[in-house]
Amino acid sequence: MKKHWKLIRDEQALSGVGFTQRRKISKDAKLFRGILNQLPNLNQMTYRLLLLLLFPLPIIAQQNSNSLNDKQVAAVMEKLHQQPVNAADRKDAENLAAALQTASQQSADQLQDYKKAIQYIDKAIAIDEAIADTMAMALDRKYKAHILVKMDKAAAAKVEIRTAMGLYRMKNVGAGIASAQLDMSRVFEYEEKPDSAIYYAEQARNFWKAQPNNLQLLIINNLLVYQLLKMSQAEKAEAVFRDSETLLKTQPAHWQPEIDFYFTSMLLFRQLNDANLASQYRGRYITKVDSLKQQGINARSYYELISQQ
Repeated sequence: MKKHWKLIRDEQALSGVGFTQRRKISKDAKLFRGILNQLPNLNQMTYRLLLLLLFPLPIIAQQNSNSLNDKQVAAVMEKLHQQPVNAADRKDAENLAAALQTASQQSADQLQDYKKAIQYIDKAIAIDEAIADTMAMALDRKYKAHILVKMDKAAAAKVEIRTAMGLYRMKNVGAGIASAQLDMSRVFEYEEKPDSAIYYAEQARNFWKAQPNNLQLLIINNLLVYQLLKMSQAEKAEAVFRDSETLLKTQPAHWQPEIDFYFTSMLLFRQLNDANLASQYRGRYITKVDSLKQQGINARSYYELISQQ
């Protein structure tokens, strides 16, 4: 099971969300909610990583991350400790934080140098704290949690997610809180603790049920069905299935949560001993996967992948 974190997260690059909107989000919490509400329209590469917890990756900053050094960070921090901080110094700090985030992402996801990745993201956190950029700090903490899970440090990752959750609460950003709750659920999933994974997924689900965003709700519902089945709670899983069934009738979803729905539905009806419906959803899953393959997309359900670990 624990291998699935690296298996899925390393498979696709993230573009168009997360730290790409980092500075705009920090200035306007409403924009963050608006970005998330547009998630159903994102391309498959963006969705693939969002599936596992919505840990945003940094943008490629204007500054070359290879040139980063402790003296450079110290010089910026010294300026930030001088009050008041002028606009130019703040902009330099924001650019350096973005470059540090990029360096952290490159170290973790391309070089698998997680120790160096933590060093970079900790420096970014220090800068964002110095300029009191609450929203950026929350994203930093979420990404640090992503790295810590790769290091098999789930307990430390949960501390970072709780910190991010608190920062979102300070700004009353419901979408941020819900994303952190889903992050927490995924970490418990990684630890193979379905009861805790269910608890946090349900917290996130409560928020998204009130929002016009079927992608997020469908992602969470798929997670809940899978985890409830692991707890042998098929009746509860069936109720969540009905909710997803209704969602898919109202508007189309991205192909990934769609095939995850088919796969988890197949598992559900197998546990309910309904061979007919289990076969129907298995057929829908295979048909959709074959259709995607003809389009050049090598697709499999996330839950098929983790069930094989």
